[in-house]
Amino acid sequence: MDADAARGETGSEVAGAVVTSLVAQGDGWELRQVVAPPGATHGPRQAEVDACVVVLGGELVFRVDGRPHTLNAHAALFVPAGALRAFVAGRQGARFLALHLAPRPAAS
Repeated sequence: MDADAARGETGSEVAGAVVTSLVAQGDGWELRQVVAPPGATHGPRQAEVDACVVVLGGELVFRVDGRPHTLNAHAALFVPAGALRAFVAGRQGARFLALHLAPRPAAS
């Protein structure tokens, strides 16, 4: 879920043991599946775009601006652009979707 991934890189990438795969993309958005083994960490990094995280399986502690959110299967979390975010996967690892939304142009 790094900045390069948010800009539309296709295929898969491996950051440590965390694997992200592009699932779909459109005009101003992209959807990635993230698979993180037990204890895997990512971040902290500043979010460049709005994102929504939906956990499909396992457990994930996702920090937004230092505030922890424990997410289990079927839980969702909104991460606003500009927020400092990081995560650590639980004992069973985690599998989740990350929807990245490009900023909308200002209304005139």
